[in-house]
Amino acid sequence: MLIRTVYLIRRKEPIKNVFYHKTFKLWGYQFTKTFFWNTGPGWITSKKYFESQLRRYFANQYQPKNGDIVIDLGAGLGEEAILMSDWVGETGKVYAVEATPRIAKALTYAKEVNKLDNLLVFNLAINHKNEGVEIFDDHGYVGNTINTTVKNMTNSFAVPGITFDEFFHEQGLKHVDLLKVNIEGAEQFMIMGMDKSVSKIKNIAVSCHDFRFVNNGESEFYKTMNVVKSFFNENGFSITLLATDDILQRHIVFGKNLAFLE
Repeated sequence: MLIRTVYLIRRKEPIKNVFYHKTFKLWGYQFTKTFFWNTGPGWITSKKYFESQLRRYFANQYQPKNGDIVIDLGAGLGEEAILMSDWVGETGKVYAVEATPRIAKALTYAKEVNKLDNLLVFNLAINHKNEGVEIFDDHGYVGNTINTTVKNMTNSFAVPGITFDEFFHEQGLKHVDLLKVNIEGAEQFMIMGMDKSVSKIKNIAVSCHDFRFVNNGESEFYKTMNVVKSFFNENGFSITLLATDDILQRHIVFGKNLAFLE
């Protein structure tokens, strides 16, 4: 009741239900038309807020439109995937790939509650070869990674691994309008397995995580920006980096495939 009252006062947005899911260890927020997950209680969760964040970050240079095909690698709880499925409409599709089993199940739950037939969910890790990986599951989930240098990985799970090329082929894709990537350092594995499909991608927004090494003192595994920029530049993309004080925003590599601009 307290959360619902705060929403009404601060967001002026009615919320039908708020609950804690013991299996997923997440908070569910049911609005009039949309359902979202979040890791805690509060008033910040809303479609309007998530749209503002999506436009600020991954849809900053290209916003998916009706009929588009989107691949969302590292889809998490689906904040972006749910919104983009609305943007692309019935004639478009969003392929949401999430490696953490618990989070992928929660995303599937959200897809079903929101009745999103154009949102496809896959519990996979994009790897440099077609073999399984181990993923660490921090219950905060945001920094979950397949990085094998993480110490004390007591809460880890085996996950099927697949190259981007193989995923592209299996789904019968001809092109992708936007590739959104947020996979905590594994973007370096992604680019090692996408030589065949990279030319069919129109726009990219790849979150790199060098700051986890530079600012947080974590493994050099997270230093990926230079290799990501070089790969897409060498494959015909015009690269854009934003000059900003926002550490997350300035570590996103945006790119447009020049072959589609001709």
